[in-house]
Amino acid sequence: LSLREVAKESGIATGTIYNYFVNKDYLIANIMLEDWNAAVEKMEERCRTAGTVKEGVLGICQSFDEFCSIYISVWQQPSVAAAATPDMEHRHQFLVGQVSEKVTGLLKAKGYGDKKQFTLLLSELILSSIGKEEVRQQLGELVEQLYPAK
Repeated sequence: LSLREVAKESGIATGTIYNYFVNKDYLIANIMLEDWNAAVEKMEERCRTAGTVKEGVLGICQSFDEFCSIYISVWQQPSVAAAATPDMEHRHQFLVGQVSEKVTGLLKAKGYGDKKQFTLLLSELILSSIGKEEVRQQLGELVEQLYPAK
């Protein structure tokens, strides 16, 4: 993939595409952002329709898995892995913050008020459970014990 190829396939001049995207990574990041926003909407919908906190948390996990499955081949490329920088911690904290926001809203909606004591921990566990069914099952059991259905 190159910006030159994208411009050619789009029928526009290469210079024109550079007016919108500084480089290939920026183009990919913008595409991923659109998909991420759609994943966040799915998380919100799954939390809204969940009957229990456990169902909501597992819905968030499912949304993450769906998003990650789209880009797994991109992330596994050696050039992407080599690009891991200190900025990765910032991105991780961004994800934790967004998940934490969804978990907090879910807890409020299910009658647990503003209990934030485990929100960050749950958010980290959700992120660490991506693609790991056994971890996800244990997470579901933990959430069920912490926040039983009312």
